[in-house]
Amino acid sequence: METADQEVEASAFPSLLATDPVEEAVRLRGASLQHLEQLALCLRALSALSPELQHELRIHLDRLEGLESFLDGKAQKRSRDFLSMPPERIQKLAADLRERRQMLRLSTNQLAKRVGLSEGTIKRVEKGLDAPSRTTLLQLASLSELELDLHDLLYEARTKEGMGSSLNCYIAPGFDPVKMVIDLGKQLNGPGGYVEQTNVYLDHQSAAAYLHMANEPGYVSAFRSCIPLQLVANRLVEVTGGAGLDVIALGPGDAHEEVRLVQQIIGHTKRPDLRLYLLEISQPLLTEGFRHAADTLNDTYGVAYFGMQGNFHQLPKYAQLHYTPARSHRRRVICMLGRTMANLDDELRFFRFSLVGCAPRDLLLVDMQLGYAPADSPELIRKLDPALTRPMGDSSVAWLGGPIRRHCEGVSDIKFHLELNTRCPVPGSYELAAMATVSFLGKQPKQFSMNRTRRYEPKQFSESLASIDWQLVADFRYGGDRAPAAVMLFQKK
Repeated sequence: METADQEVEASAFPSLLATDPVEEAVRLRGASLQHLEQLALCLRALSALSPELQHELRIHLDRLEGLESFLDGKAQKRSRDFLSMPPERIQKLAADLRERRQMLRLSTNQLAKRVGLSEGTIKRVEKGLDAPSRTTLLQLASLSELELDLHDLLYEARTKEGMGSSLNCYIAPGFDPVKMVIDLGKQLNGPGGYVEQTNVYLDHQSAAAYLHMANEPGYVSAFRSCIPLQLVANRLVEVTGGAGLDVIALGPGDAHEEVRLVQQIIGHTKRPDLRLYLLEISQPLLTEGFRHAADTLNDTYGVAYFGMQGNFHQLPKYAQLHYTPARSHRRRVICMLGRTMANLDDELRFFRFSLVGCAPRDLLLVDMQLGYAPADSPELIRKLDPALTRPMGDSSVAWLGGPIRRHCEGVSDIKFHLELNTRCPVPGSYELAAMATVSFLGKQPKQFSMNRTRRYEPKQFSESLASIDWQLVADFRYGGDRAPAAVMLFQKK
């Protein structure tokens, strides 16, 4: 008879199993580096006490630095991660890095710790001794303060080396997207009603329309690029104390924010031990997100990435994301960035029951839009909330109207408007529902609720989560008065 552990071991995500070789390798590497650091401290102390032995001790310290560089994964990867660059580009990068580091008043050791590289690697790049690896460039690019223009070099690395060939993308057990599309068609050809909004990402045209909307300059500047992920990453590392992290991204779309978060965590971690899991209902969106993660994180030592096509509303069924071996000192970070929370009909029920597999000290990271007025003042909301004072944007109309035109027979016209709802599960929040009025030739019109977004009052939101054992540990505001938002970090009691 199979045990529970054996059942999990036969499942799709080998990285979460008790026999995980990646975790064991990272553990052994970390232990080795700790021993080397302790030995280096002893040698430095001896050098201070015995000046006559300084030269001999310096030789031993240099050897220890070489061993640390080897364990850091650079020596064994250099032959395949090495970029072809003309000498003048190597020298320009060396000069730019040295100049930016000095302007930031960082030592080579301090910079190395900030970006997750060895000090020897930083010194070699600054001296222009040879071309850096793609991994080195990605680590340097993760520290935005350096302001290094590495886009051309990274693009060259991606096109030459590709995405890799590891099998790390899976279909969740019991997930049936074809049936979901068929059911959506049946509903849209019915009398009208409430459409569960994850359906508007399912087919390829819907996914393409969503990506177009989400990457418009105005949308990016207002909602995506200004999320303070560097501050979030720093707090995450402080709270977890250097434990291994499993970042489980729910509904990540093209995963740009999630990958940026991972890069920032790497920049705040001396020895990364991180896994990124992308759980997305839409196959086209999962492909985009997984490709971006592969392009950015491929061959980064101590970092792995996985994709799973599935419905995060069924998260308790996916034991692969809940199982943690007894000996593992890891923390899960359930991540809902962007507008993912808009897909929750009842936030408190989801956080209480769908995250039931989370253990004490696991973390929840949520991104939310804030209200423009109190939820008990609907007239003031209608006056101040910009979404209610102007028509819906063309991109939003094309995205939400697409499924109706493709699946609903005989459509002659679709008109959208937003309806305000101030009776929401989370106290202090209100909802804007995108209502579609669909006209037909010779038939009565239908009305569908296609999409919902909510605005929250942050104090009442955090108090609500505290009542179900999620304690607030960080609250970062952004967006200003134009698009007020917050990203909040909670920890399981």
